[in-house]
Amino acid sequence: PIFVVDAYTFRMCERLGITDSKNYDTVQKLFQDELPKDKNLFKEFHALIVELGKNYCKKKPKCEECPLNSECEKRLGP
Repeated sequence: PIFVVDAYTFRMCERLGITDSKNYDTVQKLFQDELPKDKNLFKEFHALIVELGKNYCKKKPKCEECPLNSECEKRLGP
């Protein structure tokens, strides 16, 4: 199984202070090294990242509503 990386993944990682790398392979390896090698887990985790990106961690973020607000190093809201 492989972990899919997309723009939502890069944005979330950068804002949460996980990594600021924009290299696909580097970010993919980070997730694959830290998560159990499970296709369903990878799919679910990525789906959650997509939902976070669509609903909160947008280009113009809704930080005040985000469930990860307290973990975010780059809060852009109040």
